[in-house]
Amino acid sequence: MIDSIWSVVLPVFLSASVSLAIVYFFMSPKKSRSERAKLRKAQLIEIETLKGELQKERESRITLLTEIEITKTNLQKELETRETLEKDLLKLNTHCDKKCSTENDSLKSEIQILNNQIQSANARLQQAEIDLRAQSKALVESAPQDAPDYPLPQSIFLEGSTSGEWRYAFGSVHGNGKTIEQCQDSSRVVVSSDRKYVILTVADGAGSRKLSKYGSEIAVFAASESALADTENLASNSDTFDTSRFADLSYNAFKKAYDAVIEKSINDGHDASEYASTLILLIAGPDFTACAHIGDGRAGCCLRNGHWVPLLTPMKGREANMTRFLTDLGKNSELVQSNFIPLPSSAVFCISDGCETASWFTKTKPQYNNHGSLVDPNLPSAVFWSSIANTLVKYSAEQISENKNYLEIQENINKVFSDFLHTGNGNAELKKEKDDKSIALAVNLL
Repeated sequence: MIDSIWSVVLPVFLSASVSLAIVYFFMSPKKSRSERAKLRKAQLIEIETLKGELQKERESRITLLTEIEITKTNLQKELETRETLEKDLLKLNTHCDKKCSTENDSLKSEIQILNNQIQSANARLQQAEIDLRAQSKALVESAPQDAPDYPLPQSIFLEGSTSGEWRYAFGSVHGNGKTIEQCQDSSRVVVSSDRKYVILTVADGAGSRKLSKYGSEIAVFAASESALADTENLASNSDTFDTSRFADLSYNAFKKAYDAVIEKSINDGHDASEYASTLILLIAGPDFTACAHIGDGRAGCCLRNGHWVPLLTPMKGREANMTRFLTDLGKNSELVQSNFIPLPSSAVFCISDGCETASWFTKTKPQYNNHGSLVDPNLPSAVFWSSIANTLVKYSAEQISENKNYLEIQENINKVFSDFLHTGNGNAELKKEKDDKSIALAVNLL
């Protein structure tokens, strides 16, 4: 029974399986190929699209690289052009610098010539004022018979040695019949750190001004400090001292002094004219002697050849005691007069006008007419100055031999010098002088 069932069922099952296999064989592969064909077509379209985009990007990059190369070429050309322009500009600047330097030197030379002419004219004008006063006086009287003769050229060599260093003394004392508090003069001497340069300053306070004592003190200190700083600066730079540099240096010193006086007057609430004083600045070095001033007083030197010469012409007006003051500098910037001598000196000195009669030829008979009016030769007395210069050298050597320190030696020298100014030490004119007296002196002997 069972076998008969299987004999019926098995053929039917096999027939169905074969049918299904045939259907699957003919139906399924055809559908799959169609889908694969569609997919492949889509892929090909996408690939073509990507290829197109890649081609465009490649073309874009090629274009960009081309532009970069063009830009690099242009930049290189611009760089070369800039380098050429910079070279041309450098050449132009060098040419302009040389031309400006040449023109500047030429202008400086012309200005210096004009300044010298102006100073010479001012000196002649001042001398003309002196001559005018003398001529006016001559209408009334002639020179006294006992007036000194016009001095002959003076030549006295100094004695001793200072070992090539500057020895100096200075002092300011009140005149005969006055008190210490009434002294309106000030003086100071300073030496450079290498002891090659010496700076002397003297100021005479205006007698009619109550605060001129302080004005002279301030002026002397400020001017000497400024001159010392500028002198050492020039020396450290190995700059050569000449007329132009000294004119600049001295004006700067006077301007510093003027500013200091003005500041004092403002701080104290007084009019600046109450601090009025004259001012003399003298600087000497290894190869020059120079002096600048505002106002009266005198300055001179002994050159290495033994000749004694003046270094300034005092500013004196037509009336007695009429002069100019440092406080006038604000109204006239050209008031400072300077004199530069490119020669070294054995001795240099400056004084206030209280010492003129004792140490200077200021009132003598005329040079060629013993019966004319008194004249002012403006010559230092070689006898007077050689005497105190030799005394200074000798006394300094004695102090040094006692192994005293520098400050103590200088203090002793200045004390002895002030005593000399007070007593005159046998000089009657110096002793009886009623005006305040100031002397600054420096000696340098090999």
